Amino acid sequence: MKNIEIRSSMIAKKIRHFRINIVTLLCITILFYPILNAKSVYEQENKKVITNSDIFGDWNIRLIDVNGILIYPPMESESSRIQINNNQIVGVSGCNNFMVGYTRQGPRQISIGHGAATKKMCAPEVMNFEDIFLQNFTGLFNIEHAHNGIYLVRNGVKVYLIR
Repeated sequence: MKNIEIRSSMIAKKIRHFRINIVTLLCITILFYPILNAKSVYEQENKKVITNSDIFGDWNIRLIDVNGILIYPPMESESSRIQINNNQIVGVSGCNNFMVGYTRQGPRQISIGHGAATKKMCAPEVMNFEDIFLQNFTGLFNIEHAHNGIYLVRNGVKVYLIR
């Protein structure tokens, strides 16, 4: 009889332990589901074909990431914006105008050629930003959806454009 009581006590403890593990697992799942789902939504979003209407129009240059170094347009700049149209990108890279041709290379890529820019004198911080932008805004870029905009990504360079 005592043996049966010990076994039932052990079984009851295992059931309580099992219930706690199930509750813990459910809590963890509920907590992490939004994070896991957000990643899958991001992955789904970046598998979509990017059409010309997704990239055409006016964009502000939000930042440039060059090998992990984040470079923001300086406050002194008149503006840092671009306009993407049929095979041409024009804009202001700080205080100078620039233009460059591009071609689409498949559903998620854009090849940006070497362009031309005016060279009026600007504040040193603005000139520095313009030089970095224009040096890195050439080549074959992957296009990725981003919050409120797109990323143009290639070999350690990421240009974040927002509407």
